[in-house]
Amino acid sequence: MSDQHTASIMGCASDPLVHTPHLDRLSDEGVRMDAAYCSFPLCCPSRMSFLTGRFASEIDCFDNRVQLSSDIPTFAHAFCVSGYETVLAGRMHIVGPDQWHGFERRILSDVTGTAYANAGHAPGILEPLAHAMGGSRAGFEHSGPGRSGLQAFDDRVSEVSVRWLRQRGQEASGRRPFVMVVGYFLPHNPWIAPAEDFARYDGKITERDLPHLGHEPPHPLHRGIRQRAGWNQIDIESQIRVRTAYYAMCTTMDRHVGRVLEALHDAGLAEDTLVVYTSDHGEALGAHGLWGKSTFFEESARIPLILRWPGRIAAGSTVAQPVSLMDLGPTLLDLAGATPLPVATAVSFAPLLLRPDAPHAAYPDAVISELETGRMIRRGRWKYCHYVDMPDELYDLESDPQEMTNLAGTGDHAGQCRDLRTRLMAGWDPDRARQTIARREKELPLIADWIRTAAPPEPIPMWHDGPQENRVDRPPPRS
Repeated sequence: MSDQHTASIMGCASDPLVHTPHLDRLSDEGVRMDAAYCSFPLCCPSRMSFLTGRFASEIDCFDNRVQLSSDIPTFAHAFCVSGYETVLAGRMHIVGPDQWHGFERRILSDVTGTAYANAGHAPGILEPLAHAMGGSRAGFEHSGPGRSGLQAFDDRVSEVSVRWLRQRGQEASGRRPFVMVVGYFLPHNPWIAPAEDFARYDGKITERDLPHLGHEPPHPLHRGIRQRAGWNQIDIESQIRVRTAYYAMCTTMDRHVGRVLEALHDAGLAEDTLVVYTSDHGEALGAHGLWGKSTFFEESARIPLILRWPGRIAAGSTVAQPVSLMDLGPTLLDLAGATPLPVATAVSFAPLLLRPDAPHAAYPDAVISELETGRMIRRGRWKYCHYVDMPDELYDLESDPQEMTNLAGTGDHAGQCRDLRTRLMAGWDPDRARQTIARREKELPLIADWIRTAAPPEPIPMWHDGPQENRVDRPPPRS
């Protein structure tokens, strides 16, 4: 599971430039879900929804500071009680002292030690580049080839994961089956890539490749995000450099995937293991003048999702029906014949994998994604977005895949909007969400002050002994 990988930037997703040979091979040997969406395009809410099979609004996880209650079951709990060894290595963005949530072993901590992230502390491994996190203006200025603590973290994730798999292959038979989550941070920004990967793309991305250049988002939500972040003033050279670095980071991350797949094969486990690749959300990368995530546009909300299971899933197939990352846990439990999650909203899409040509009335024909005070539904060719106190959006992804023309409010599509909104609003209470967010905004500062005062130790030993080397090397001038 990577972080912030937009679904379209893979060779197997028909991107003509990016070099992702290991993901492409995984797709050739398995199935790629071409319309997979996260249930909340932001790191922590997306991941907690993924773990629990519930919407973020059901578990009150609306931002990156809120922790999941330890008494909410996750698919890791269900696999554990079904006889599986559950192992977590690296990134999962779990906030709070419970850094397990059903995993019985955690063989590497998170990138920054997220137990006390609600204190708002900056990740020390990125000094002096911590201010380049997110989509800040500094992130554009400090982008390009170089070395970051995030690269060092992903190196360590691969190292411990490969070691664990190879040791597992050497152990005597009769051990419990295992569920292992390998969590990487790339291609999440800062947009700093290894020099050799940056060089692969340097000069191959030009101004013509920048999406919707000069386009001003018509929706007030997106205009506000762009203006507050200062993205209206980002120069062309910086946009090209960031896009080049992002492509390079995808190649770096793909190489890590290859290391894990090789270790699985060398351990003699590949033929009897279901492998999944996915990410928590995408990256706008300049589409609609936006960067990062936290919108319902395809670049932000749609995610890569590839599954390979030799002899069980047809190789080289693609599923066009929309599916949700939230449904992945119940799907894996279903395929394994394990204990299902109680009370979960999510449902299994296993029939789509095992019988792709058969009708599947049991799986919904639409998926839903959320933000703090907004919801999106994707059904067939249509994407409908509802926002509290703001205009709605309706896009026809078949005729308008770039989502440039908002059809909501037009007379010809009033019935379509009404039908989709009825489905979208079922069981959702936006007033409760706003009240919960307002209450937490009052509560969290006191908790943050306590963390700064008491300085409690991280429950999982940190993966590094001190700050990593961080630098940006400006590319040489082009002739």
